[in-house]
Amino acid sequence: HNLRVLRTDLSADSLPTNAKGMVDIESAGEVLFASDDLQNGGEEEANVSLDPGTYVLFCNIPGHYQLRMYKTITID
Repeated sequence: HNLRVLRTDLSADSLPTNAKGMVDIESAGEVLFASDDLQNGGEEEANVSLDPGTYVLFCNIPGHYQLRMYKTITID
């Protein structure tokens, strides 16, 4: 898995994808954080400062977005 934090006005279930089933980041919004790809049991720690707005957190391994590995958060 990996983690992307995307600032966008699009709903989490309507992000544009490419032929590999990955979110097309260039047309989806602004990526504020992108982790490394993690192997089984892998971990990564990061601090991300977010301004008020709507963000989609998702895994961008091919096909994982279609498996609904995403979540919308709103910062007030």
